[in-house]
Amino acid sequence: MPLDELVHAGPLRAHYESPDGIREAGRRPKVHETAEARITVGVPDRRHEFPAGLLLATRPR
Repeated sequence: MPLDELVHAGPLRAHYESPDGIREAGRRPKVHETAEARITVGVPDRRHEFPAGLLLATRPR
C-alpha cells in the first residue's frame, strides 16, 4: 500500500520539510510520521473442525 493511501486512511500524516531548513533547488522532501489515530485489528479464532468436516464429507465411501 503506498504511503499516500495510509495518509488518506488516517494512520500516517505527511508534510514537506527541508533538512536543516535550507533548500536551494528542487522539491522539499516529504516526511511521513505516525498520526494520533488508533487502529484495532482482530483475527478470528481458528476452527479446525470446519475444514476437517468438509474434507471428510468429500471422501469416497
